[in-house]
Amino acid sequence: MQLVLTQTDLDAMPAALREQLFSYLGGFLPGGGHHAIETAELTRDQAIGLLREISFHRAGARLHTLLERLAYTDAAQPPTRERLARALEADGEHLGRYLGFLNRITAKVTGRPGARLYDHSKEADAYTVPEATRAVLREVLAAMKASGEQEEPPWTFWDRGEAS
Repeated sequence: MQLVLTQTDLDAMPAALREQLFSYLGGFLPGGGHHAIETAELTRDQAIGLLREISFHRAGARLHTLLERLAYTDAAQPPTRERLARALEADGEHLGRYLGFLNRITAKVTGRPGARLYDHSKEADAYTVPEATRAVLREVLAAMKASGEQEEPPWTFWDRGEAS
């Protein structure tokens, strides 16, 4: 199936839908524009939304492992590509795919098409995450780990509007 959109169709489309469409298609806007790429500082609700999306993904356990590694505590030692691939064990060759998915979900939960979870420094081969985001991720991951299998996951409270 092929869908053809004309400039008239794009102009008639609501701006938010147009941005979401171009974000899905790779982030490029017509006329050579591009969404500003920024590292997002997630709120608690956004971090819960990120975990929720991950838990329903077929590679949820591996994505969860990556999130734990990206929520590092020592700002002087962010994870490298090698350490992240090693944490994924046999699925290390899919690291780029998983990291890309985390960025797409971050853009989705923040509502900002150019939002990213991490920055990658090619010189140091390190993945850095803003301190505020790391702290929120650690808090939500710890709450999830502390809750037993008998308890409801954190996002059930979020769905009911009971999240703080």
